[in-house]
Amino acid sequence: MTWSRTATGAVGWYGRGYAPQADGPVYLTMAGLYHLQHDQRARDLARCLLAYMQRLTRAQEKILDDPFDEPNIAVDIKEALHGVDGAGSLLDGLVAIAEREWPGIRFSRTSLTGELGALPAVDCDTLDLYLAEVAAHLSPPAPLEALSFTEPRALLRALNFLDIDYELVLGDTLVVPPPMDRSSLLALEVDDEGAYNSGLIVLTDILRDLKVPGRNPGSGLLRLEAHLASKLPSLDRDAVCRAVQLLDQIRVIRNSAVHPKPRPELTAAHHALGLPFPVRDFTAAWNRVRAHAERAVSDLQEAIQSARR
Repeated sequence: MTWSRTATGAVGWYGRGYAPQADGPVYLTMAGLYHLQHDQRARDLARCLLAYMQRLTRAQEKILDDPFDEPNIAVDIKEALHGVDGAGSLLDGLVAIAEREWPGIRFSRTSLTGELGALPAVDCDTLDLYLAEVAAHLSPPAPLEALSFTEPRALLRALNFLDIDYELVLGDTLVVPPPMDRSSLLALEVDDEGAYNSGLIVLTDILRDLKVPGRNPGSGLLRLEAHLASKLPSLDRDAVCRAVQLLDQIRVIRNSAVHPKPRPELTAAHHALGLPFPVRDFTAAWNRVRAHAERAVSDLQEAIQSARR
């Protein structure tokens, strides 16, 4: 079997070379359905497959809820689409496309179950949005800015300044300082994987335990943007969102020490922090993590400062 030359190709075929055989079957992908939207059956197939990928996305999210418990995230296509209008009569076509719809789905025809493919999430209602997600994910990433980390206490200082400004503006502390023997790890160099993981744990625990009102989501960091927006109407939410998302990538990497199986979100997190995957030079990786974390924390502080004016 061969695939079309691009991952978003409209068709694929069975054959021996890079050209379809005159008497061989040709199959469609989601991109192929996009070109057949004048046809009601094609629209129904696309609608059901997008609904299935939304279920796969929700199942995939379970893996990040608890780093110590890896749930079964395979989703049965018949069960997922039960009750979806028209899905029953389309099952054969849905299975045929799902089996070959990379990067959206990794599907097993034997068990009729699937997981997300290379995309970290698919929560789209239209083919246009889905194919845009595919193109964005498969496009070569922009080169990362090289950040140097030369001051061992810089990250601790950035967290302290954030806490001070937060208290000045909102009247309460934000950062819960860990015991000194743990916080000191943020200022120490590392030379092996154990020390690297210990530093990640301390940093993610500090971010998780930020004193932000509410309980959902469970991480204080992930509640921060909405809380700041409710208190500071002129807040630059885009800047805060970028900083929060970057800092949350540290949690994803930290959890990989428990779940080392490669996943799309894990490689994306390493890229976001300028890290190779897998990490081999733990000294350099820790310095990059601290450099990006320091900048993101400083960006949060600056956003709070600017919003008070």
